[in-house]
Amino acid sequence: MRSLYHFLRRFGMVILGLVFFTSGMLKLMDPVGTTLIVDQYLGFMKLQVLWAADRAIAILLAGAEALLGAMLLSGVWRKAAGIITGVVLIAFTILTARLVVKNPEWDCGCFGEAMHLTHWQSFTKNIILCLLAIFVFVPAGGFYRFHKHKIVAFSLGAAVIIAFGVYSMRHIPLIDFTSYAPGVHLLDPAHGYEEQSKSPNPSICDASGEYSNDLLMEGKSLTVSLYKPDKLKEKDWQYITDAVAVALDAGVRPMILVPVMTELPGDLSRYMYSADYKDILTINRSNGGLTYFCDGEVIRKWAADKAGDLAGGAVAGGAGGSLAQALAGNPAPVRVRAVSLGRVRFEGLCLGTIALLLLI
Repeated sequence: MRSLYHFLRRFGMVILGLVFFTSGMLKLMDPVGTTLIVDQYLGFMKLQVLWAADRAIAILLAGAEALLGAMLLSGVWRKAAGIITGVVLIAFTILTARLVVKNPEWDCGCFGEAMHLTHWQSFTKNIILCLLAIFVFVPAGGFYRFHKHKIVAFSLGAAVIIAFGVYSMRHIPLIDFTSYAPGVHLLDPAHGYEEQSKSPNPSICDASGEYSNDLLMEGKSLTVSLYKPDKLKEKDWQYITDAVAVALDAGVRPMILVPVMTELPGDLSRYMYSADYKDILTINRSNGGLTYFCDGEVIRKWAADKAGDLAGGAVAGGAGGSLAQALAGNPAPVRVRAVSLGRVRFEGLCLGTIALLLLI
């Protein structure tokens, strides 16, 4: 009977670990999206003074959440893990209770863009996790001693989490959960708004202020997301210039999206369009990133300077050839390959890390 009790406590610890690990990894995969969530919370708590460090806060919080999940999954330092888990869950519960009372329009962001919970759902989830934590960690004594090799498992898991965080800061998310994910069709007024109520509808204007969203609905387009043009360096502008040249050679319309019309280097201003800052950021998380549209469908995305050899060769990461090959070929297999590779990599990484933490 005592063995069953210890087994149930350990099983509960694993459940808590899976929740924290999954939540942390999903947010760590998308640092830009997590930064937007952090900005919302900082504004909600009247801590706008911390907006200058929002990216660092977002990455640190997501990484810490994933590391706590790894600690719970591996079973190391159980008393310390119990204290940290209790403090975190109490803080989350109080915060979500305030969200229930104030009821802001945005959701909690508990699992990044992957899952959207209402404030009541988020609060209920935290209450359930608190009750589970009480069962697992109270009383604090009585745990079996963990084996020393579990420290090795946790260390390897922590190394994977840190490496993934570094990777995510330089790449777009392996799985795109945004409203502009590959395979999504933009809203086409010609097909009626009711049938496409969930389709995104970016507001894009040309230099004269004319609405130009329909350009994405016609043929092939390659957009460049420049939500912070002032942050780009000379090599970034050269990359964008080369990408525009590749698009023109392939008969694809280049469209450089900026939040405010400005002067761009060389002839790039000819292809400049204004759009909402959040739309630009959502279309592609990377500042200077490329997004390929075909007849209103999102086909594929590249992070800035991550399309390998633009004119030929292999894309960094081997996800379907060069930019030129992607634009010239059939868009369907390009989309399928890019989406499936990203999903397989992320799920494989997470499942492999969980197995490492549990089995070693």
